[in-house]
Amino acid sequence: VMVGAVPLSGYAFQWIHVAVVFTSGMIHTGYFLLLDRAYRSGGDLSIVYPLARATGPLLTIGVAVLLLGERPGPTALAGALLVVASALLLTGNPFAWHKSDARQAVGFALLTGFTISVYTITDKASVAAWLIPPLVYDWGCNFFRSLVLVPLTQRRWPGSIGKAWRERRGTVVAIALLSPLSYILVPTAMVFTPVSLVAPAREVSILFAAVGFVLRRDKDPFARSTTVEDGEDRFGEFLLGLNWQFRKSCAMRAQWSYTRNASNIDLYDFKRNEVSTAVRCDIN
Repeated sequence: VMVGAVPLSGYAFQWIHVAVVFTSGMIHTGYFLLLDRAYRSGGDLSIVYPLARATGPLLTIGVAVLLLGERPGPTALAGALLVVASALLLTGNPFAWHKSDARQAVGFALLTGFTISVYTITDKASVAAWLIPPLVYDWGCNFFRSLVLVPLTQRRWPGSIGKAWRERRGTVVAIALLSPLSYILVPTAMVFTPVSLVAPAREVSILFAAVGFVLRRDKDPFARSTTVEDGEDRFGEFLLGLNWQFRKSCAMRAQWSYTRNASNIDLYDFKRNEVSTAVRCDIN
């Protein structure tokens, strides 16, 4: 795909681009290693990831305004800060971090946020100033990351790559397809959009705890009713949820679900919207 995209995009290769992509690939490698260290230091996903992803765009906005000369309007700036504040809110009480057992993890999460801001600015310069096509840019970054992470993984956890492929092949393939696709959209937006807007907008995804879709089709001579010769149902459900962990052991969840069941039996043909909230506290 990448090779085919090069002539179509009119890309003019320069050797300096190799250095640019290599630099970005190493920054991304640092990001993954720091994030992994934060989790291994006892940090919860609900604390580490929102904290890292919130501090990253916050620093990026400052660099974009002070060094790149970007001037986001009041509405855009307020929206960006609201996204960042919402992400921080997901981590619970920020004043309690220094008292918790996850202090070391919080430190690594903040370092991870710093690397996010560095690679975000690098991404912007690469696609907007150096004019490297986003698809080529992402492919190059992944190539250089692989040169570092694959040998590192094989040395620290021998056989883990093969084991993951054998046991989680479907998950691996899904990540291999969806992760680059989602990332390529970000530098594509950076080509024509100020980075001070793109950086916080990309973090909206962490505010959604669950997005799911279920599709089921039943076709059976005895489906639903024996009075119908061939019963047939097509059931679909879409879920959208948001979690807020306001204490270490307590979380609040709000969820909206849309359900559609298409049936050839009128009684079972329906559409349904549901909104629900729940609070969960784990008692040890």
